[in-house]
Amino acid sequence: MQRPKPETVTLNDILISKALLQRPPRSPNWQAEAEAMRSLAQQMARDAESLMQSLVDTALELCEAGTTGVSLLETTPDGAEIFRWNVLAGTLAHHVGGSTPRNFSPCGVCLEQGSPVLFSHPESYFTYFQEANTPIVEGLVLPLVADSHIFGTIWIMSHDEGRQFDAEDVRVMTSLADFTATALLLQQRQTRELLAANAALEAQVTERQQAEEQTHALIANLPGGAVFVVDRDLRYLLAEGEAFSAAGFKPEDFIGRTIFEALPPELATSYEPMYRQALAGEPFEHEHHAHDRTYISRGTPLQSEDGDIYAVLVVSYDITKRKQSEAAIAADLQDTQRLHNLATRLTTEGDIETLYQEIVAAAVDLMQADAGTIQILEAETQCLVLLTSQGLSQETVDYFYRLDASSNTTCGAALATQQRAMIDYDVPASEDPSGSLQELVDAGFLCGQSTPLVTRSGKAIGMVSTHWREHHQPTERELRFLDLLVRQAADLIEQRQAQVVLRESEARLQSIANLVPDLLWDSQPDGSTNWYNQRWMEYTGQTFEQAIGWGWIDAIHPDDRATSALLTFSDTLRALADEKAIEETGVRMLAEFLRLDRAYIFVLYPSEDRAVVRAEQRKENLASLLGEVRMSDFPETVRQIENQTLVINDIDSDARLSDLNRTSLDAVNLQAFVCASVRKGERNVIWSLAASTTVPRTWTKAELELIETVAERMWAAVERAKAEKALREAELQRVREQSAREQERQRAEALAELDRAKTLFFSNISHEFRTPLTLLLAPLQDALSDPSLAPIHRERLELARRNSLRLLKLVNTLLDFSRIEAGRMEANYEPTDLAQLTTDLASVFRSAIEHAGLQLIVDCPPLPEPVYVDREMWEKIVLNLVSNALKFTFEGEITVSLHPFDNNQVMLQIRDTGSGIATEHLPHLFERFYQIRGVQARTHEGSGIGLALVNELVQLQGGGRSPSAAP
Repeated sequence: MQRPKPETVTLNDILISKALLQRPPRSPNWQAEAEAMRSLAQQMARDAESLMQSLVDTALELCEAGTTGVSLLETTPDGAEIFRWNVLAGTLAHHVGGSTPRNFSPCGVCLEQGSPVLFSHPESYFTYFQEANTPIVEGLVLPLVADSHIFGTIWIMSHDEGRQFDAEDVRVMTSLADFTATALLLQQRQTRELLAANAALEAQVTERQQAEEQTHALIANLPGGAVFVVDRDLRYLLAEGEAFSAAGFKPEDFIGRTIFEALPPELATSYEPMYRQALAGEPFEHEHHAHDRTYISRGTPLQSEDGDIYAVLVVSYDITKRKQSEAAIAADLQDTQRLHNLATRLTTEGDIETLYQEIVAAAVDLMQADAGTIQILEAETQCLVLLTSQGLSQETVDYFYRLDASSNTTCGAALATQQRAMIDYDVPASEDPSGSLQELVDAGFLCGQSTPLVTRSGKAIGMVSTHWREHHQPTERELRFLDLLVRQAADLIEQRQAQVVLRESEARLQSIANLVPDLLWDSQPDGSTNWYNQRWMEYTGQTFEQAIGWGWIDAIHPDDRATSALLTFSDTLRALADEKAIEETGVRMLAEFLRLDRAYIFVLYPSEDRAVVRAEQRKENLASLLGEVRMSDFPETVRQIENQTLVINDIDSDARLSDLNRTSLDAVNLQAFVCASVRKGERNVIWSLAASTTVPRTWTKAELELIETVAERMWAAVERAKAEKALREAELQRVREQSAREQERQRAEALAELDRAKTLFFSNISHEFRTPLTLLLAPLQDALSDPSLAPIHRERLELARRNSLRLLKLVNTLLDFSRIEAGRMEANYEPTDLAQLTTDLASVFRSAIEHAGLQLIVDCPPLPEPVYVDREMWEKIVLNLVSNALKFTFEGEITVSLHPFDNNQVMLQIRDTGSGIATEHLPHLFERFYQIRGVQARTHEGSGIGLALVNELVQLQGGGRSPSAAP
């Protein structure tokens, strides 16, 4: 459809609703109107489907119109709203079913105004009415609204110049509109009620179908099971499932019959109490065995809508496979537990013969065999020697006590292949040349198996065999558990053989060591010992028990003990790298060497009146001192520790101690002690090593020197550990910082590469854009020069030209970047009246700035002399800065100023009262492609390169820039 041109006819030209109040109304025909309304009311109750047509026929007659109709509002599938001519009467009745758009129709105007509207020759504006080839003199349209719901409109048309509508027509049509809206509302409610009823009915049908489908699916998914429904008379209403055929029944043997008629008496008697229980409202579950199958039956009461129980649903599941699986799992668990218990006994049992008997008994039990044996392979003779047996007669044991490993028995076959062998013993004599199989047959056995004992290195060391009196095929489960048992037995025998060899080797070595005339011993890294030869004990006079551990100290001359101990201390502490390990190892070694009750390390903090015990070695009956104590509780002790080694042989007789100090020491079981400090005289931190006993002790000079020297060496080791730790941490920190710098460098390079890639991409594509843009602008300018161009077309062409110029400007900017990147752009300096040039450039924006309601202030006084600049670059700098200020300023002013600066330079300042720039964005303001999101602007066009280009052009001319967010 085509809309009329605004300059010819407007909506106001055809809308004459005010004439309804100015025209004299025609006389009403009350009788005809009353009969019509009564007839319509009767039809509403009798035949609502044809009511709409009767309404328009009545309107046509009462208003003496040319055409009447009802247009109902509806939404098309694509979301557009239209008015559909649902019913028509009169001249245009054959157009029933047509439609008009809501946003461009008389009906739409009526709904917008919410009152009756009158149109004169509406086809002159709504031109699509012209297609009817029937003139419309006037059209009266009224809204159809009921219960706040808009249904559409009812309208009348005249096609005769002599027929004009007045207030009487409005009154009649208002009554008909109210009647029509009420009828539509009732029809809508009836439709909703009908749809709801249909939906409920469909839901019931669907629910019933789903219930039936679920029932059939339940039955279909009960392989070997069955489903029953039994009513209150214990009569079967439903009986289906595979269990019937397994039991020799058919469903028809049950349906319609009671449980007493369908089941054997013993089954009916067992089921009756359960059915009665379910009919009383309590579900039941029953497991039973029938026809070589195991079933579980679950009964559920079925209730009607009023809550009465009318039947019982019984579902029987065939759980035979589950029971078999449970039995297999239980057997596996039992056998696994047995192997676990056996493994525990194998590792703890000292009697090897008992172990062999346990292995054979387990093998016979696992394989459900009648007899079993375990044999060991002699490497020298390649014979299998019987270690123990179960279930064999002594005669058979004697026969097979030593067996050639290459014989044709099951053992021989298994040993040759290192694989399990199963052999029937009752074979022809030709297959048993040695007669060993016949010997087993004579003993009452018909078959057997032999599984080789193979070590983890792949060496065969023996055999485990089981025998049956009947032909037998073991199951996979039995063989799997036998393999586990054989694996344990092979590991045990290999371990016991290795222990025997080791004991024999140790015995030989000790015999040799005892024959050596020198003193030999075995020492641990901490200085304790665990072995001495006979010559040591003869030389020292100590027994083995006296010398073991740290007892060797008693055999050394006192003058040599300290030297020996210090060497041990030094060697041990040198291997430690952790501060805590050094302190704990040092006090332990000192306590063991000097036979101390307690040795500990504590650190004094004099300025804080506290001491911290950090490591200690003590006897089990003594309480721990670890933690903090107050230095003021030990006044005399602390004073001496700060300057020299403190030695107390007996706290009870030492006159230097006060009662407070003595009580504090006695509370921690210190009777005699030595405290050797490092960093004496320090007022901040003092590190001390203490040795103490719970009984009085006279400390020797050698012991005191040892304690002091150990303290110095432990302190040095601790400091060394701290320094190494600090060095490691510093190195780690250096590596982390270096890694961070490398990552930052790589990120900067990546960003620079991305920046170059963007510039290259835009530069390349800009060359392609520039030619078509130039060819596009020329025809646009020619078209705009045509004085006969219609305003609407001029507006559209001007929009196209303006955006083409904007795009060309962006293309030129990108090409400038390309030349700068390639080093092809150089400044062409020439003397310039820079104040006048800047004033002219800023004035270009005056009209745009004033049109935006802003004030442009240009402060560019004449300069004392011309300035050498590149005029083209300067123009781009000024235009970019001013346009950027205009983009972000909505009220106030924009100021462009140019003034002389230090050393024959000038300063250009562009200030505005715009939205401003957050401080965190200032460092990035002149970066390429950087844009600040979420800031109010006149447009959101641009790519973030305008200010970056300004920065490049300023630098090319030797200048600088300084952005500021200050108001």
